[in-house]
Amino acid sequence: MSRAGASTLSEISHFGLASVLIPYPFARDNHQESNAAVFVRATAAEMLLESDATPEILTRLLMDLLNDECRRQCMAQRAREVFPRDSSQRVVSTIEKIGE
Repeated sequence: MSRAGASTLSEISHFGLASVLIPYPFARDNHQESNAAVFVRATAAEMLLESDATPEILTRLLMDLLNDECRRQCMAQRAREVFPRDSSQRVVSTIEKIGE
């Protein structure tokens, strides 16, 4: 369970973690909800809006995830795939091409 800032999501992706994302509702331009939607579309996470969050809904989401190892593993694998693993090399290659 986490907010959906870019740094947090990059860590979730790097470590391959299944997650329930609760975007910070006051983030500028609602960017955390947009970030979380990328993971949801990739079936790498569940999203729960803070305005919809109740103890019962959150408990159900977490228990469903905890009780389904196959689903957690699938979400974890998909989370690993959201961000490219070779992003540093891509940046270096792009800079080198610009410098040519």
